[in-house]
Amino acid sequence: MDKPKPRTNHPHESTWDHHGSSQWTYFNDEVKQRINFFLSRRLHGKNIDVGGGWYLSYPNSTVVDLSSVCLAHNPAKEKLQFDLDELGEGKHLPYGEGTFDSATLISVWQYLKHPVAVTKELERILRPGAEIYLINGQGGALQKCAVSSGRSQDVQKFFQERGYDTLIENIPSFGRDVRGFQSVCVAMPDRDLFGVAPSRVRNKEERNRENEEICQDPSIFQNEFADWELRKRANLLSKISTFPITRYSQEYLERIERFSQEYHEQTNGVPLVFDEHTIEPELLMLTPDYRFLFATMFLMGEEEAVDKYNGPADDLLKKHKLGFSGHCNYFDFETTQKLLEHCDKFEPRKDDYWGRTSGNETELRKYADFISAIGMNSFTRELQTQIYQRLKLRVEDFDERVERQRAFGYHMATFEGKQQRKIDQLVDAKRVIESNGIEIVGEGRLNYLPYISRMRTFLLR
Repeated sequence: MDKPKPRTNHPHESTWDHHGSSQWTYFNDEVKQRINFFLSRRLHGKNIDVGGGWYLSYPNSTVVDLSSVCLAHNPAKEKLQFDLDELGEGKHLPYGEGTFDSATLISVWQYLKHPVAVTKELERILRPGAEIYLINGQGGALQKCAVSSGRSQDVQKFFQERGYDTLIENIPSFGRDVRGFQSVCVAMPDRDLFGVAPSRVRNKEERNRENEEICQDPSIFQNEFADWELRKRANLLSKISTFPITRYSQEYLERIERFSQEYHEQTNGVPLVFDEHTIEPELLMLTPDYRFLFATMFLMGEEEAVDKYNGPADDLLKKHKLGFSGHCNYFDFETTQKLLEHCDKFEPRKDDYWGRTSGNETELRKYADFISAIGMNSFTRELQTQIYQRLKLRVEDFDERVERQRAFGYHMATFEGKQQRKIDQLVDAKRVIESNGIEIVGEGRLNYLPYISRMRTFLLR
């Protein structure tokens, strides 16, 4: 069932194609990751994700959805295209009794036309005593598609009126916010020696106490989430702790240097070529098929000479078969000399009385960004060194700022955005380079461990 069969004639499918893509709008990636963490502590065994859409919230899930577009994007190994409305017409999901150990419905309940039929079908295919987790952002729905309330208290009332034991648990999304997302846990009836037993939420008292503690201090959940996420990221980075340096990458950097020197000779301008928020393997494992960089070129020179710079730059880029994104006014100075003179006089200022960030702070962040970027020619690396040497003497915590920005590069390499991570591409590139006979000129070592704990800041903000 890896490739769901399209049913383009289904009358409602286009609506749910649209709805699935809209999930990205009101369930951003950071929220999804916290939901993943919550479910990782609750689910065991085989799960059925009803209305799973694009996103896989628990690895061992079978995903059921009407939209073939959503299912095509969902990375689940087992997928089924099915219209849940048909459960109200007497049809059944193609699974036997007791097939699954749990069920999840994430931003789904409010769209069900036949919630009773869906509940009875889940009770059939779940093992006795299993639990359903219904997770919603409070009030978050596409109103034109919603047919009932998705608020946790309303969902809980629906199940309690039908004799199911329930529990509402909070999922803090950011900082101290505990209001945005909640899970309604619903226990299925169990079995005992005398037949059917009432439904009972597992460890309900303990989970209630834990939830009360989280409501009083959301940092409990956030810190546990950060520990969980950092362990995953450290494991991913360990896969490229050593990595091959390709001949292609070496030649690519040589082309950039030749371009830079020729440009400087023709114009006396300074071409800065760099990649922000990145890590070394992204530059040193390049091949014609694996290009991870989004490099920036910024040209410094006297303002009146800018027009004459553009022509030589374009011609030389074509000559050396290079292309970079342009970056206008990265620094507010025409020449490196004026920039460095400004750094020599730099006086750090703290935030104002109301805690607002000053222009001075914005400058510091820009300098830290630039210094932590990977310089791709000698002009860039020399300027990075000169700025660093000057500001280190004048800004007490400048080293910390630079290291924090370098850590941000590791954060971005391991961050999962729309179920894609740069680190996965890097690991795949390493495998391809080593197994396909691509020419290697050396081996690099990634010193990632000092940055793991620093990444915590970006996970908790």
